[in-house]
Amino acid sequence: MSVHLMNSDRARFNGIAQDEGTVQEKAEALNTYQGYAGTFEFVSGRVTHHITLSSFPNWVGTSIWRDVELDGDRLTLSAPYQESAGQQQKSVLVWQRA
Repeated sequence: MSVHLMNSDRARFNGIAQDEGTVQEKAEALNTYQGYAGTFEFVSGRVTHHITLSSFPNWVGTSIWRDVELDGDRLTLSAPYQESAGQQQKSVLVWQRA
């Protein structure tokens, strides 16, 4: 499986090559993109992604899970609650079949 998520309004680098970007351009690029790939397994309404490649190095070699709900042409993936800035947050991704 492969996941790639990015902001639609990502800033372009001033140069033409990735390695010529400024520290600020590279930081902004990483902050507006997330990608990972690996294998997956589906058990009892939950998908587990076993990550072998990731834009976030700390995820390589780890596994993350998402609750899965399929309702007609709508697929919902929900991550567990996480604390961020002192608040509990839950990420939910909804896919609609075209």
